[in-house]
Amino acid sequence: MQQQDDGGDCLYNSNLNNGNLCFVFSGYSFLYTLEIDEKSCKKVRKINVPLPSTMCAVIGSCNGLVCLAKRNHFGIYFPAYICNPITKERINLPLFITNKKEKDVRRVLSGFGCVPSTNEYKVVRIVYYNNNEDLLGHVQVYTLGDGSGWRDKEETHYQLSNEARNNVLANGALHWLDSQGNIVAFSLAKEEFQLLSPPPFLPASTESQIFKLCVLGGCLCVFHQLRGYVSNATLWMLKKKTSGDCGVKEQEDYDSLSWNKEFTLPFESLSWSKTFTLPFAITKSGEILISLFEIGKSIICYDTNTSTTKERWEVDQILFRFEAAPHMHSFVSLKECIRKKTDRDRNSSRVIIES
Repeated sequence: MQQQDDGGDCLYNSNLNNGNLCFVFSGYSFLYTLEIDEKSCKKVRKINVPLPSTMCAVIGSCNGLVCLAKRNHFGIYFPAYICNPITKERINLPLFITNKKEKDVRRVLSGFGCVPSTNEYKVVRIVYYNNNEDLLGHVQVYTLGDGSGWRDKEETHYQLSNEARNNVLANGALHWLDSQGNIVAFSLAKEEFQLLSPPPFLPASTESQIFKLCVLGGCLCVFHQLRGYVSNATLWMLKKKTSGDCGVKEQEDYDSLSWNKEFTLPFESLSWSKTFTLPFAITKSGEILISLFEIGKSIICYDTNTSTTKERWEVDQILFRFEAAPHMHSFVSLKECIRKKTDRDRNSSRVIIES
């Protein structure tokens, strides 16, 4: 490994996906990216990148940068690395340091994203401790390149769900579901929480209901299905009330958005519906990519117009410890991101390249 001498820009100005859908997964020893042609729904290529250590998990991907968590010997995943699979750059995040012992940590929820107006990349972690009668989550934020390490923020009473992948990045905020089925957003710009209204007519969260968050076509979505039953599933998208477009700008708020019931997936008539399923992408022509969790991990391309499966790919057994994270290949340089933030700070993180 060596320190990088030169590189690209910190600004995200190019998408190297060639119009294809791209996703990133973690295995035991490698980071995998998968590209799928939107028009034909055919698999294009897969890139394997060695992980800095075993037992890593993808926290999130933003503008070509991927944030990874590392599992400690207590089985807890802590944010540990940020890397670019294309440039092979990587930085190590500061160690977990608090006034409490690491063995007292019950669980950690993490997220990663960018503030477009300032071009700042931030990692968020919410730590829940054992023997905490108030069940508070301790919130910390790390900004790439500012030299401040982990900054303590507010404590939260939200009991955020740690099922499946930790978070969903949309509209400049990280989103989680809480134990009551509510949607909780953490603004990366304001660094504060906001409670979102859920889709209408959905039942309250119970053990018999499955609620999952995902991003399809740039829209924040809620996937709902009965747990333990072969039942149809509904997919709701959060769109602008006026135009039907996805997303909000930083100066706007969620009041300009409303929930739209986009699809009902007839899982009752499909043989693969008996396995655990989760939509994770939508093509321009309306096909939905769905991950299947079974003995042989699979991805299917489901046509909502004909209610048929167009393609099915068997993928490596070591994938899908966490769900697929949307990804864009880019030449965003970690070194440049850090240099522009820390020209006045000589204690910035060192950027390394895997040989």
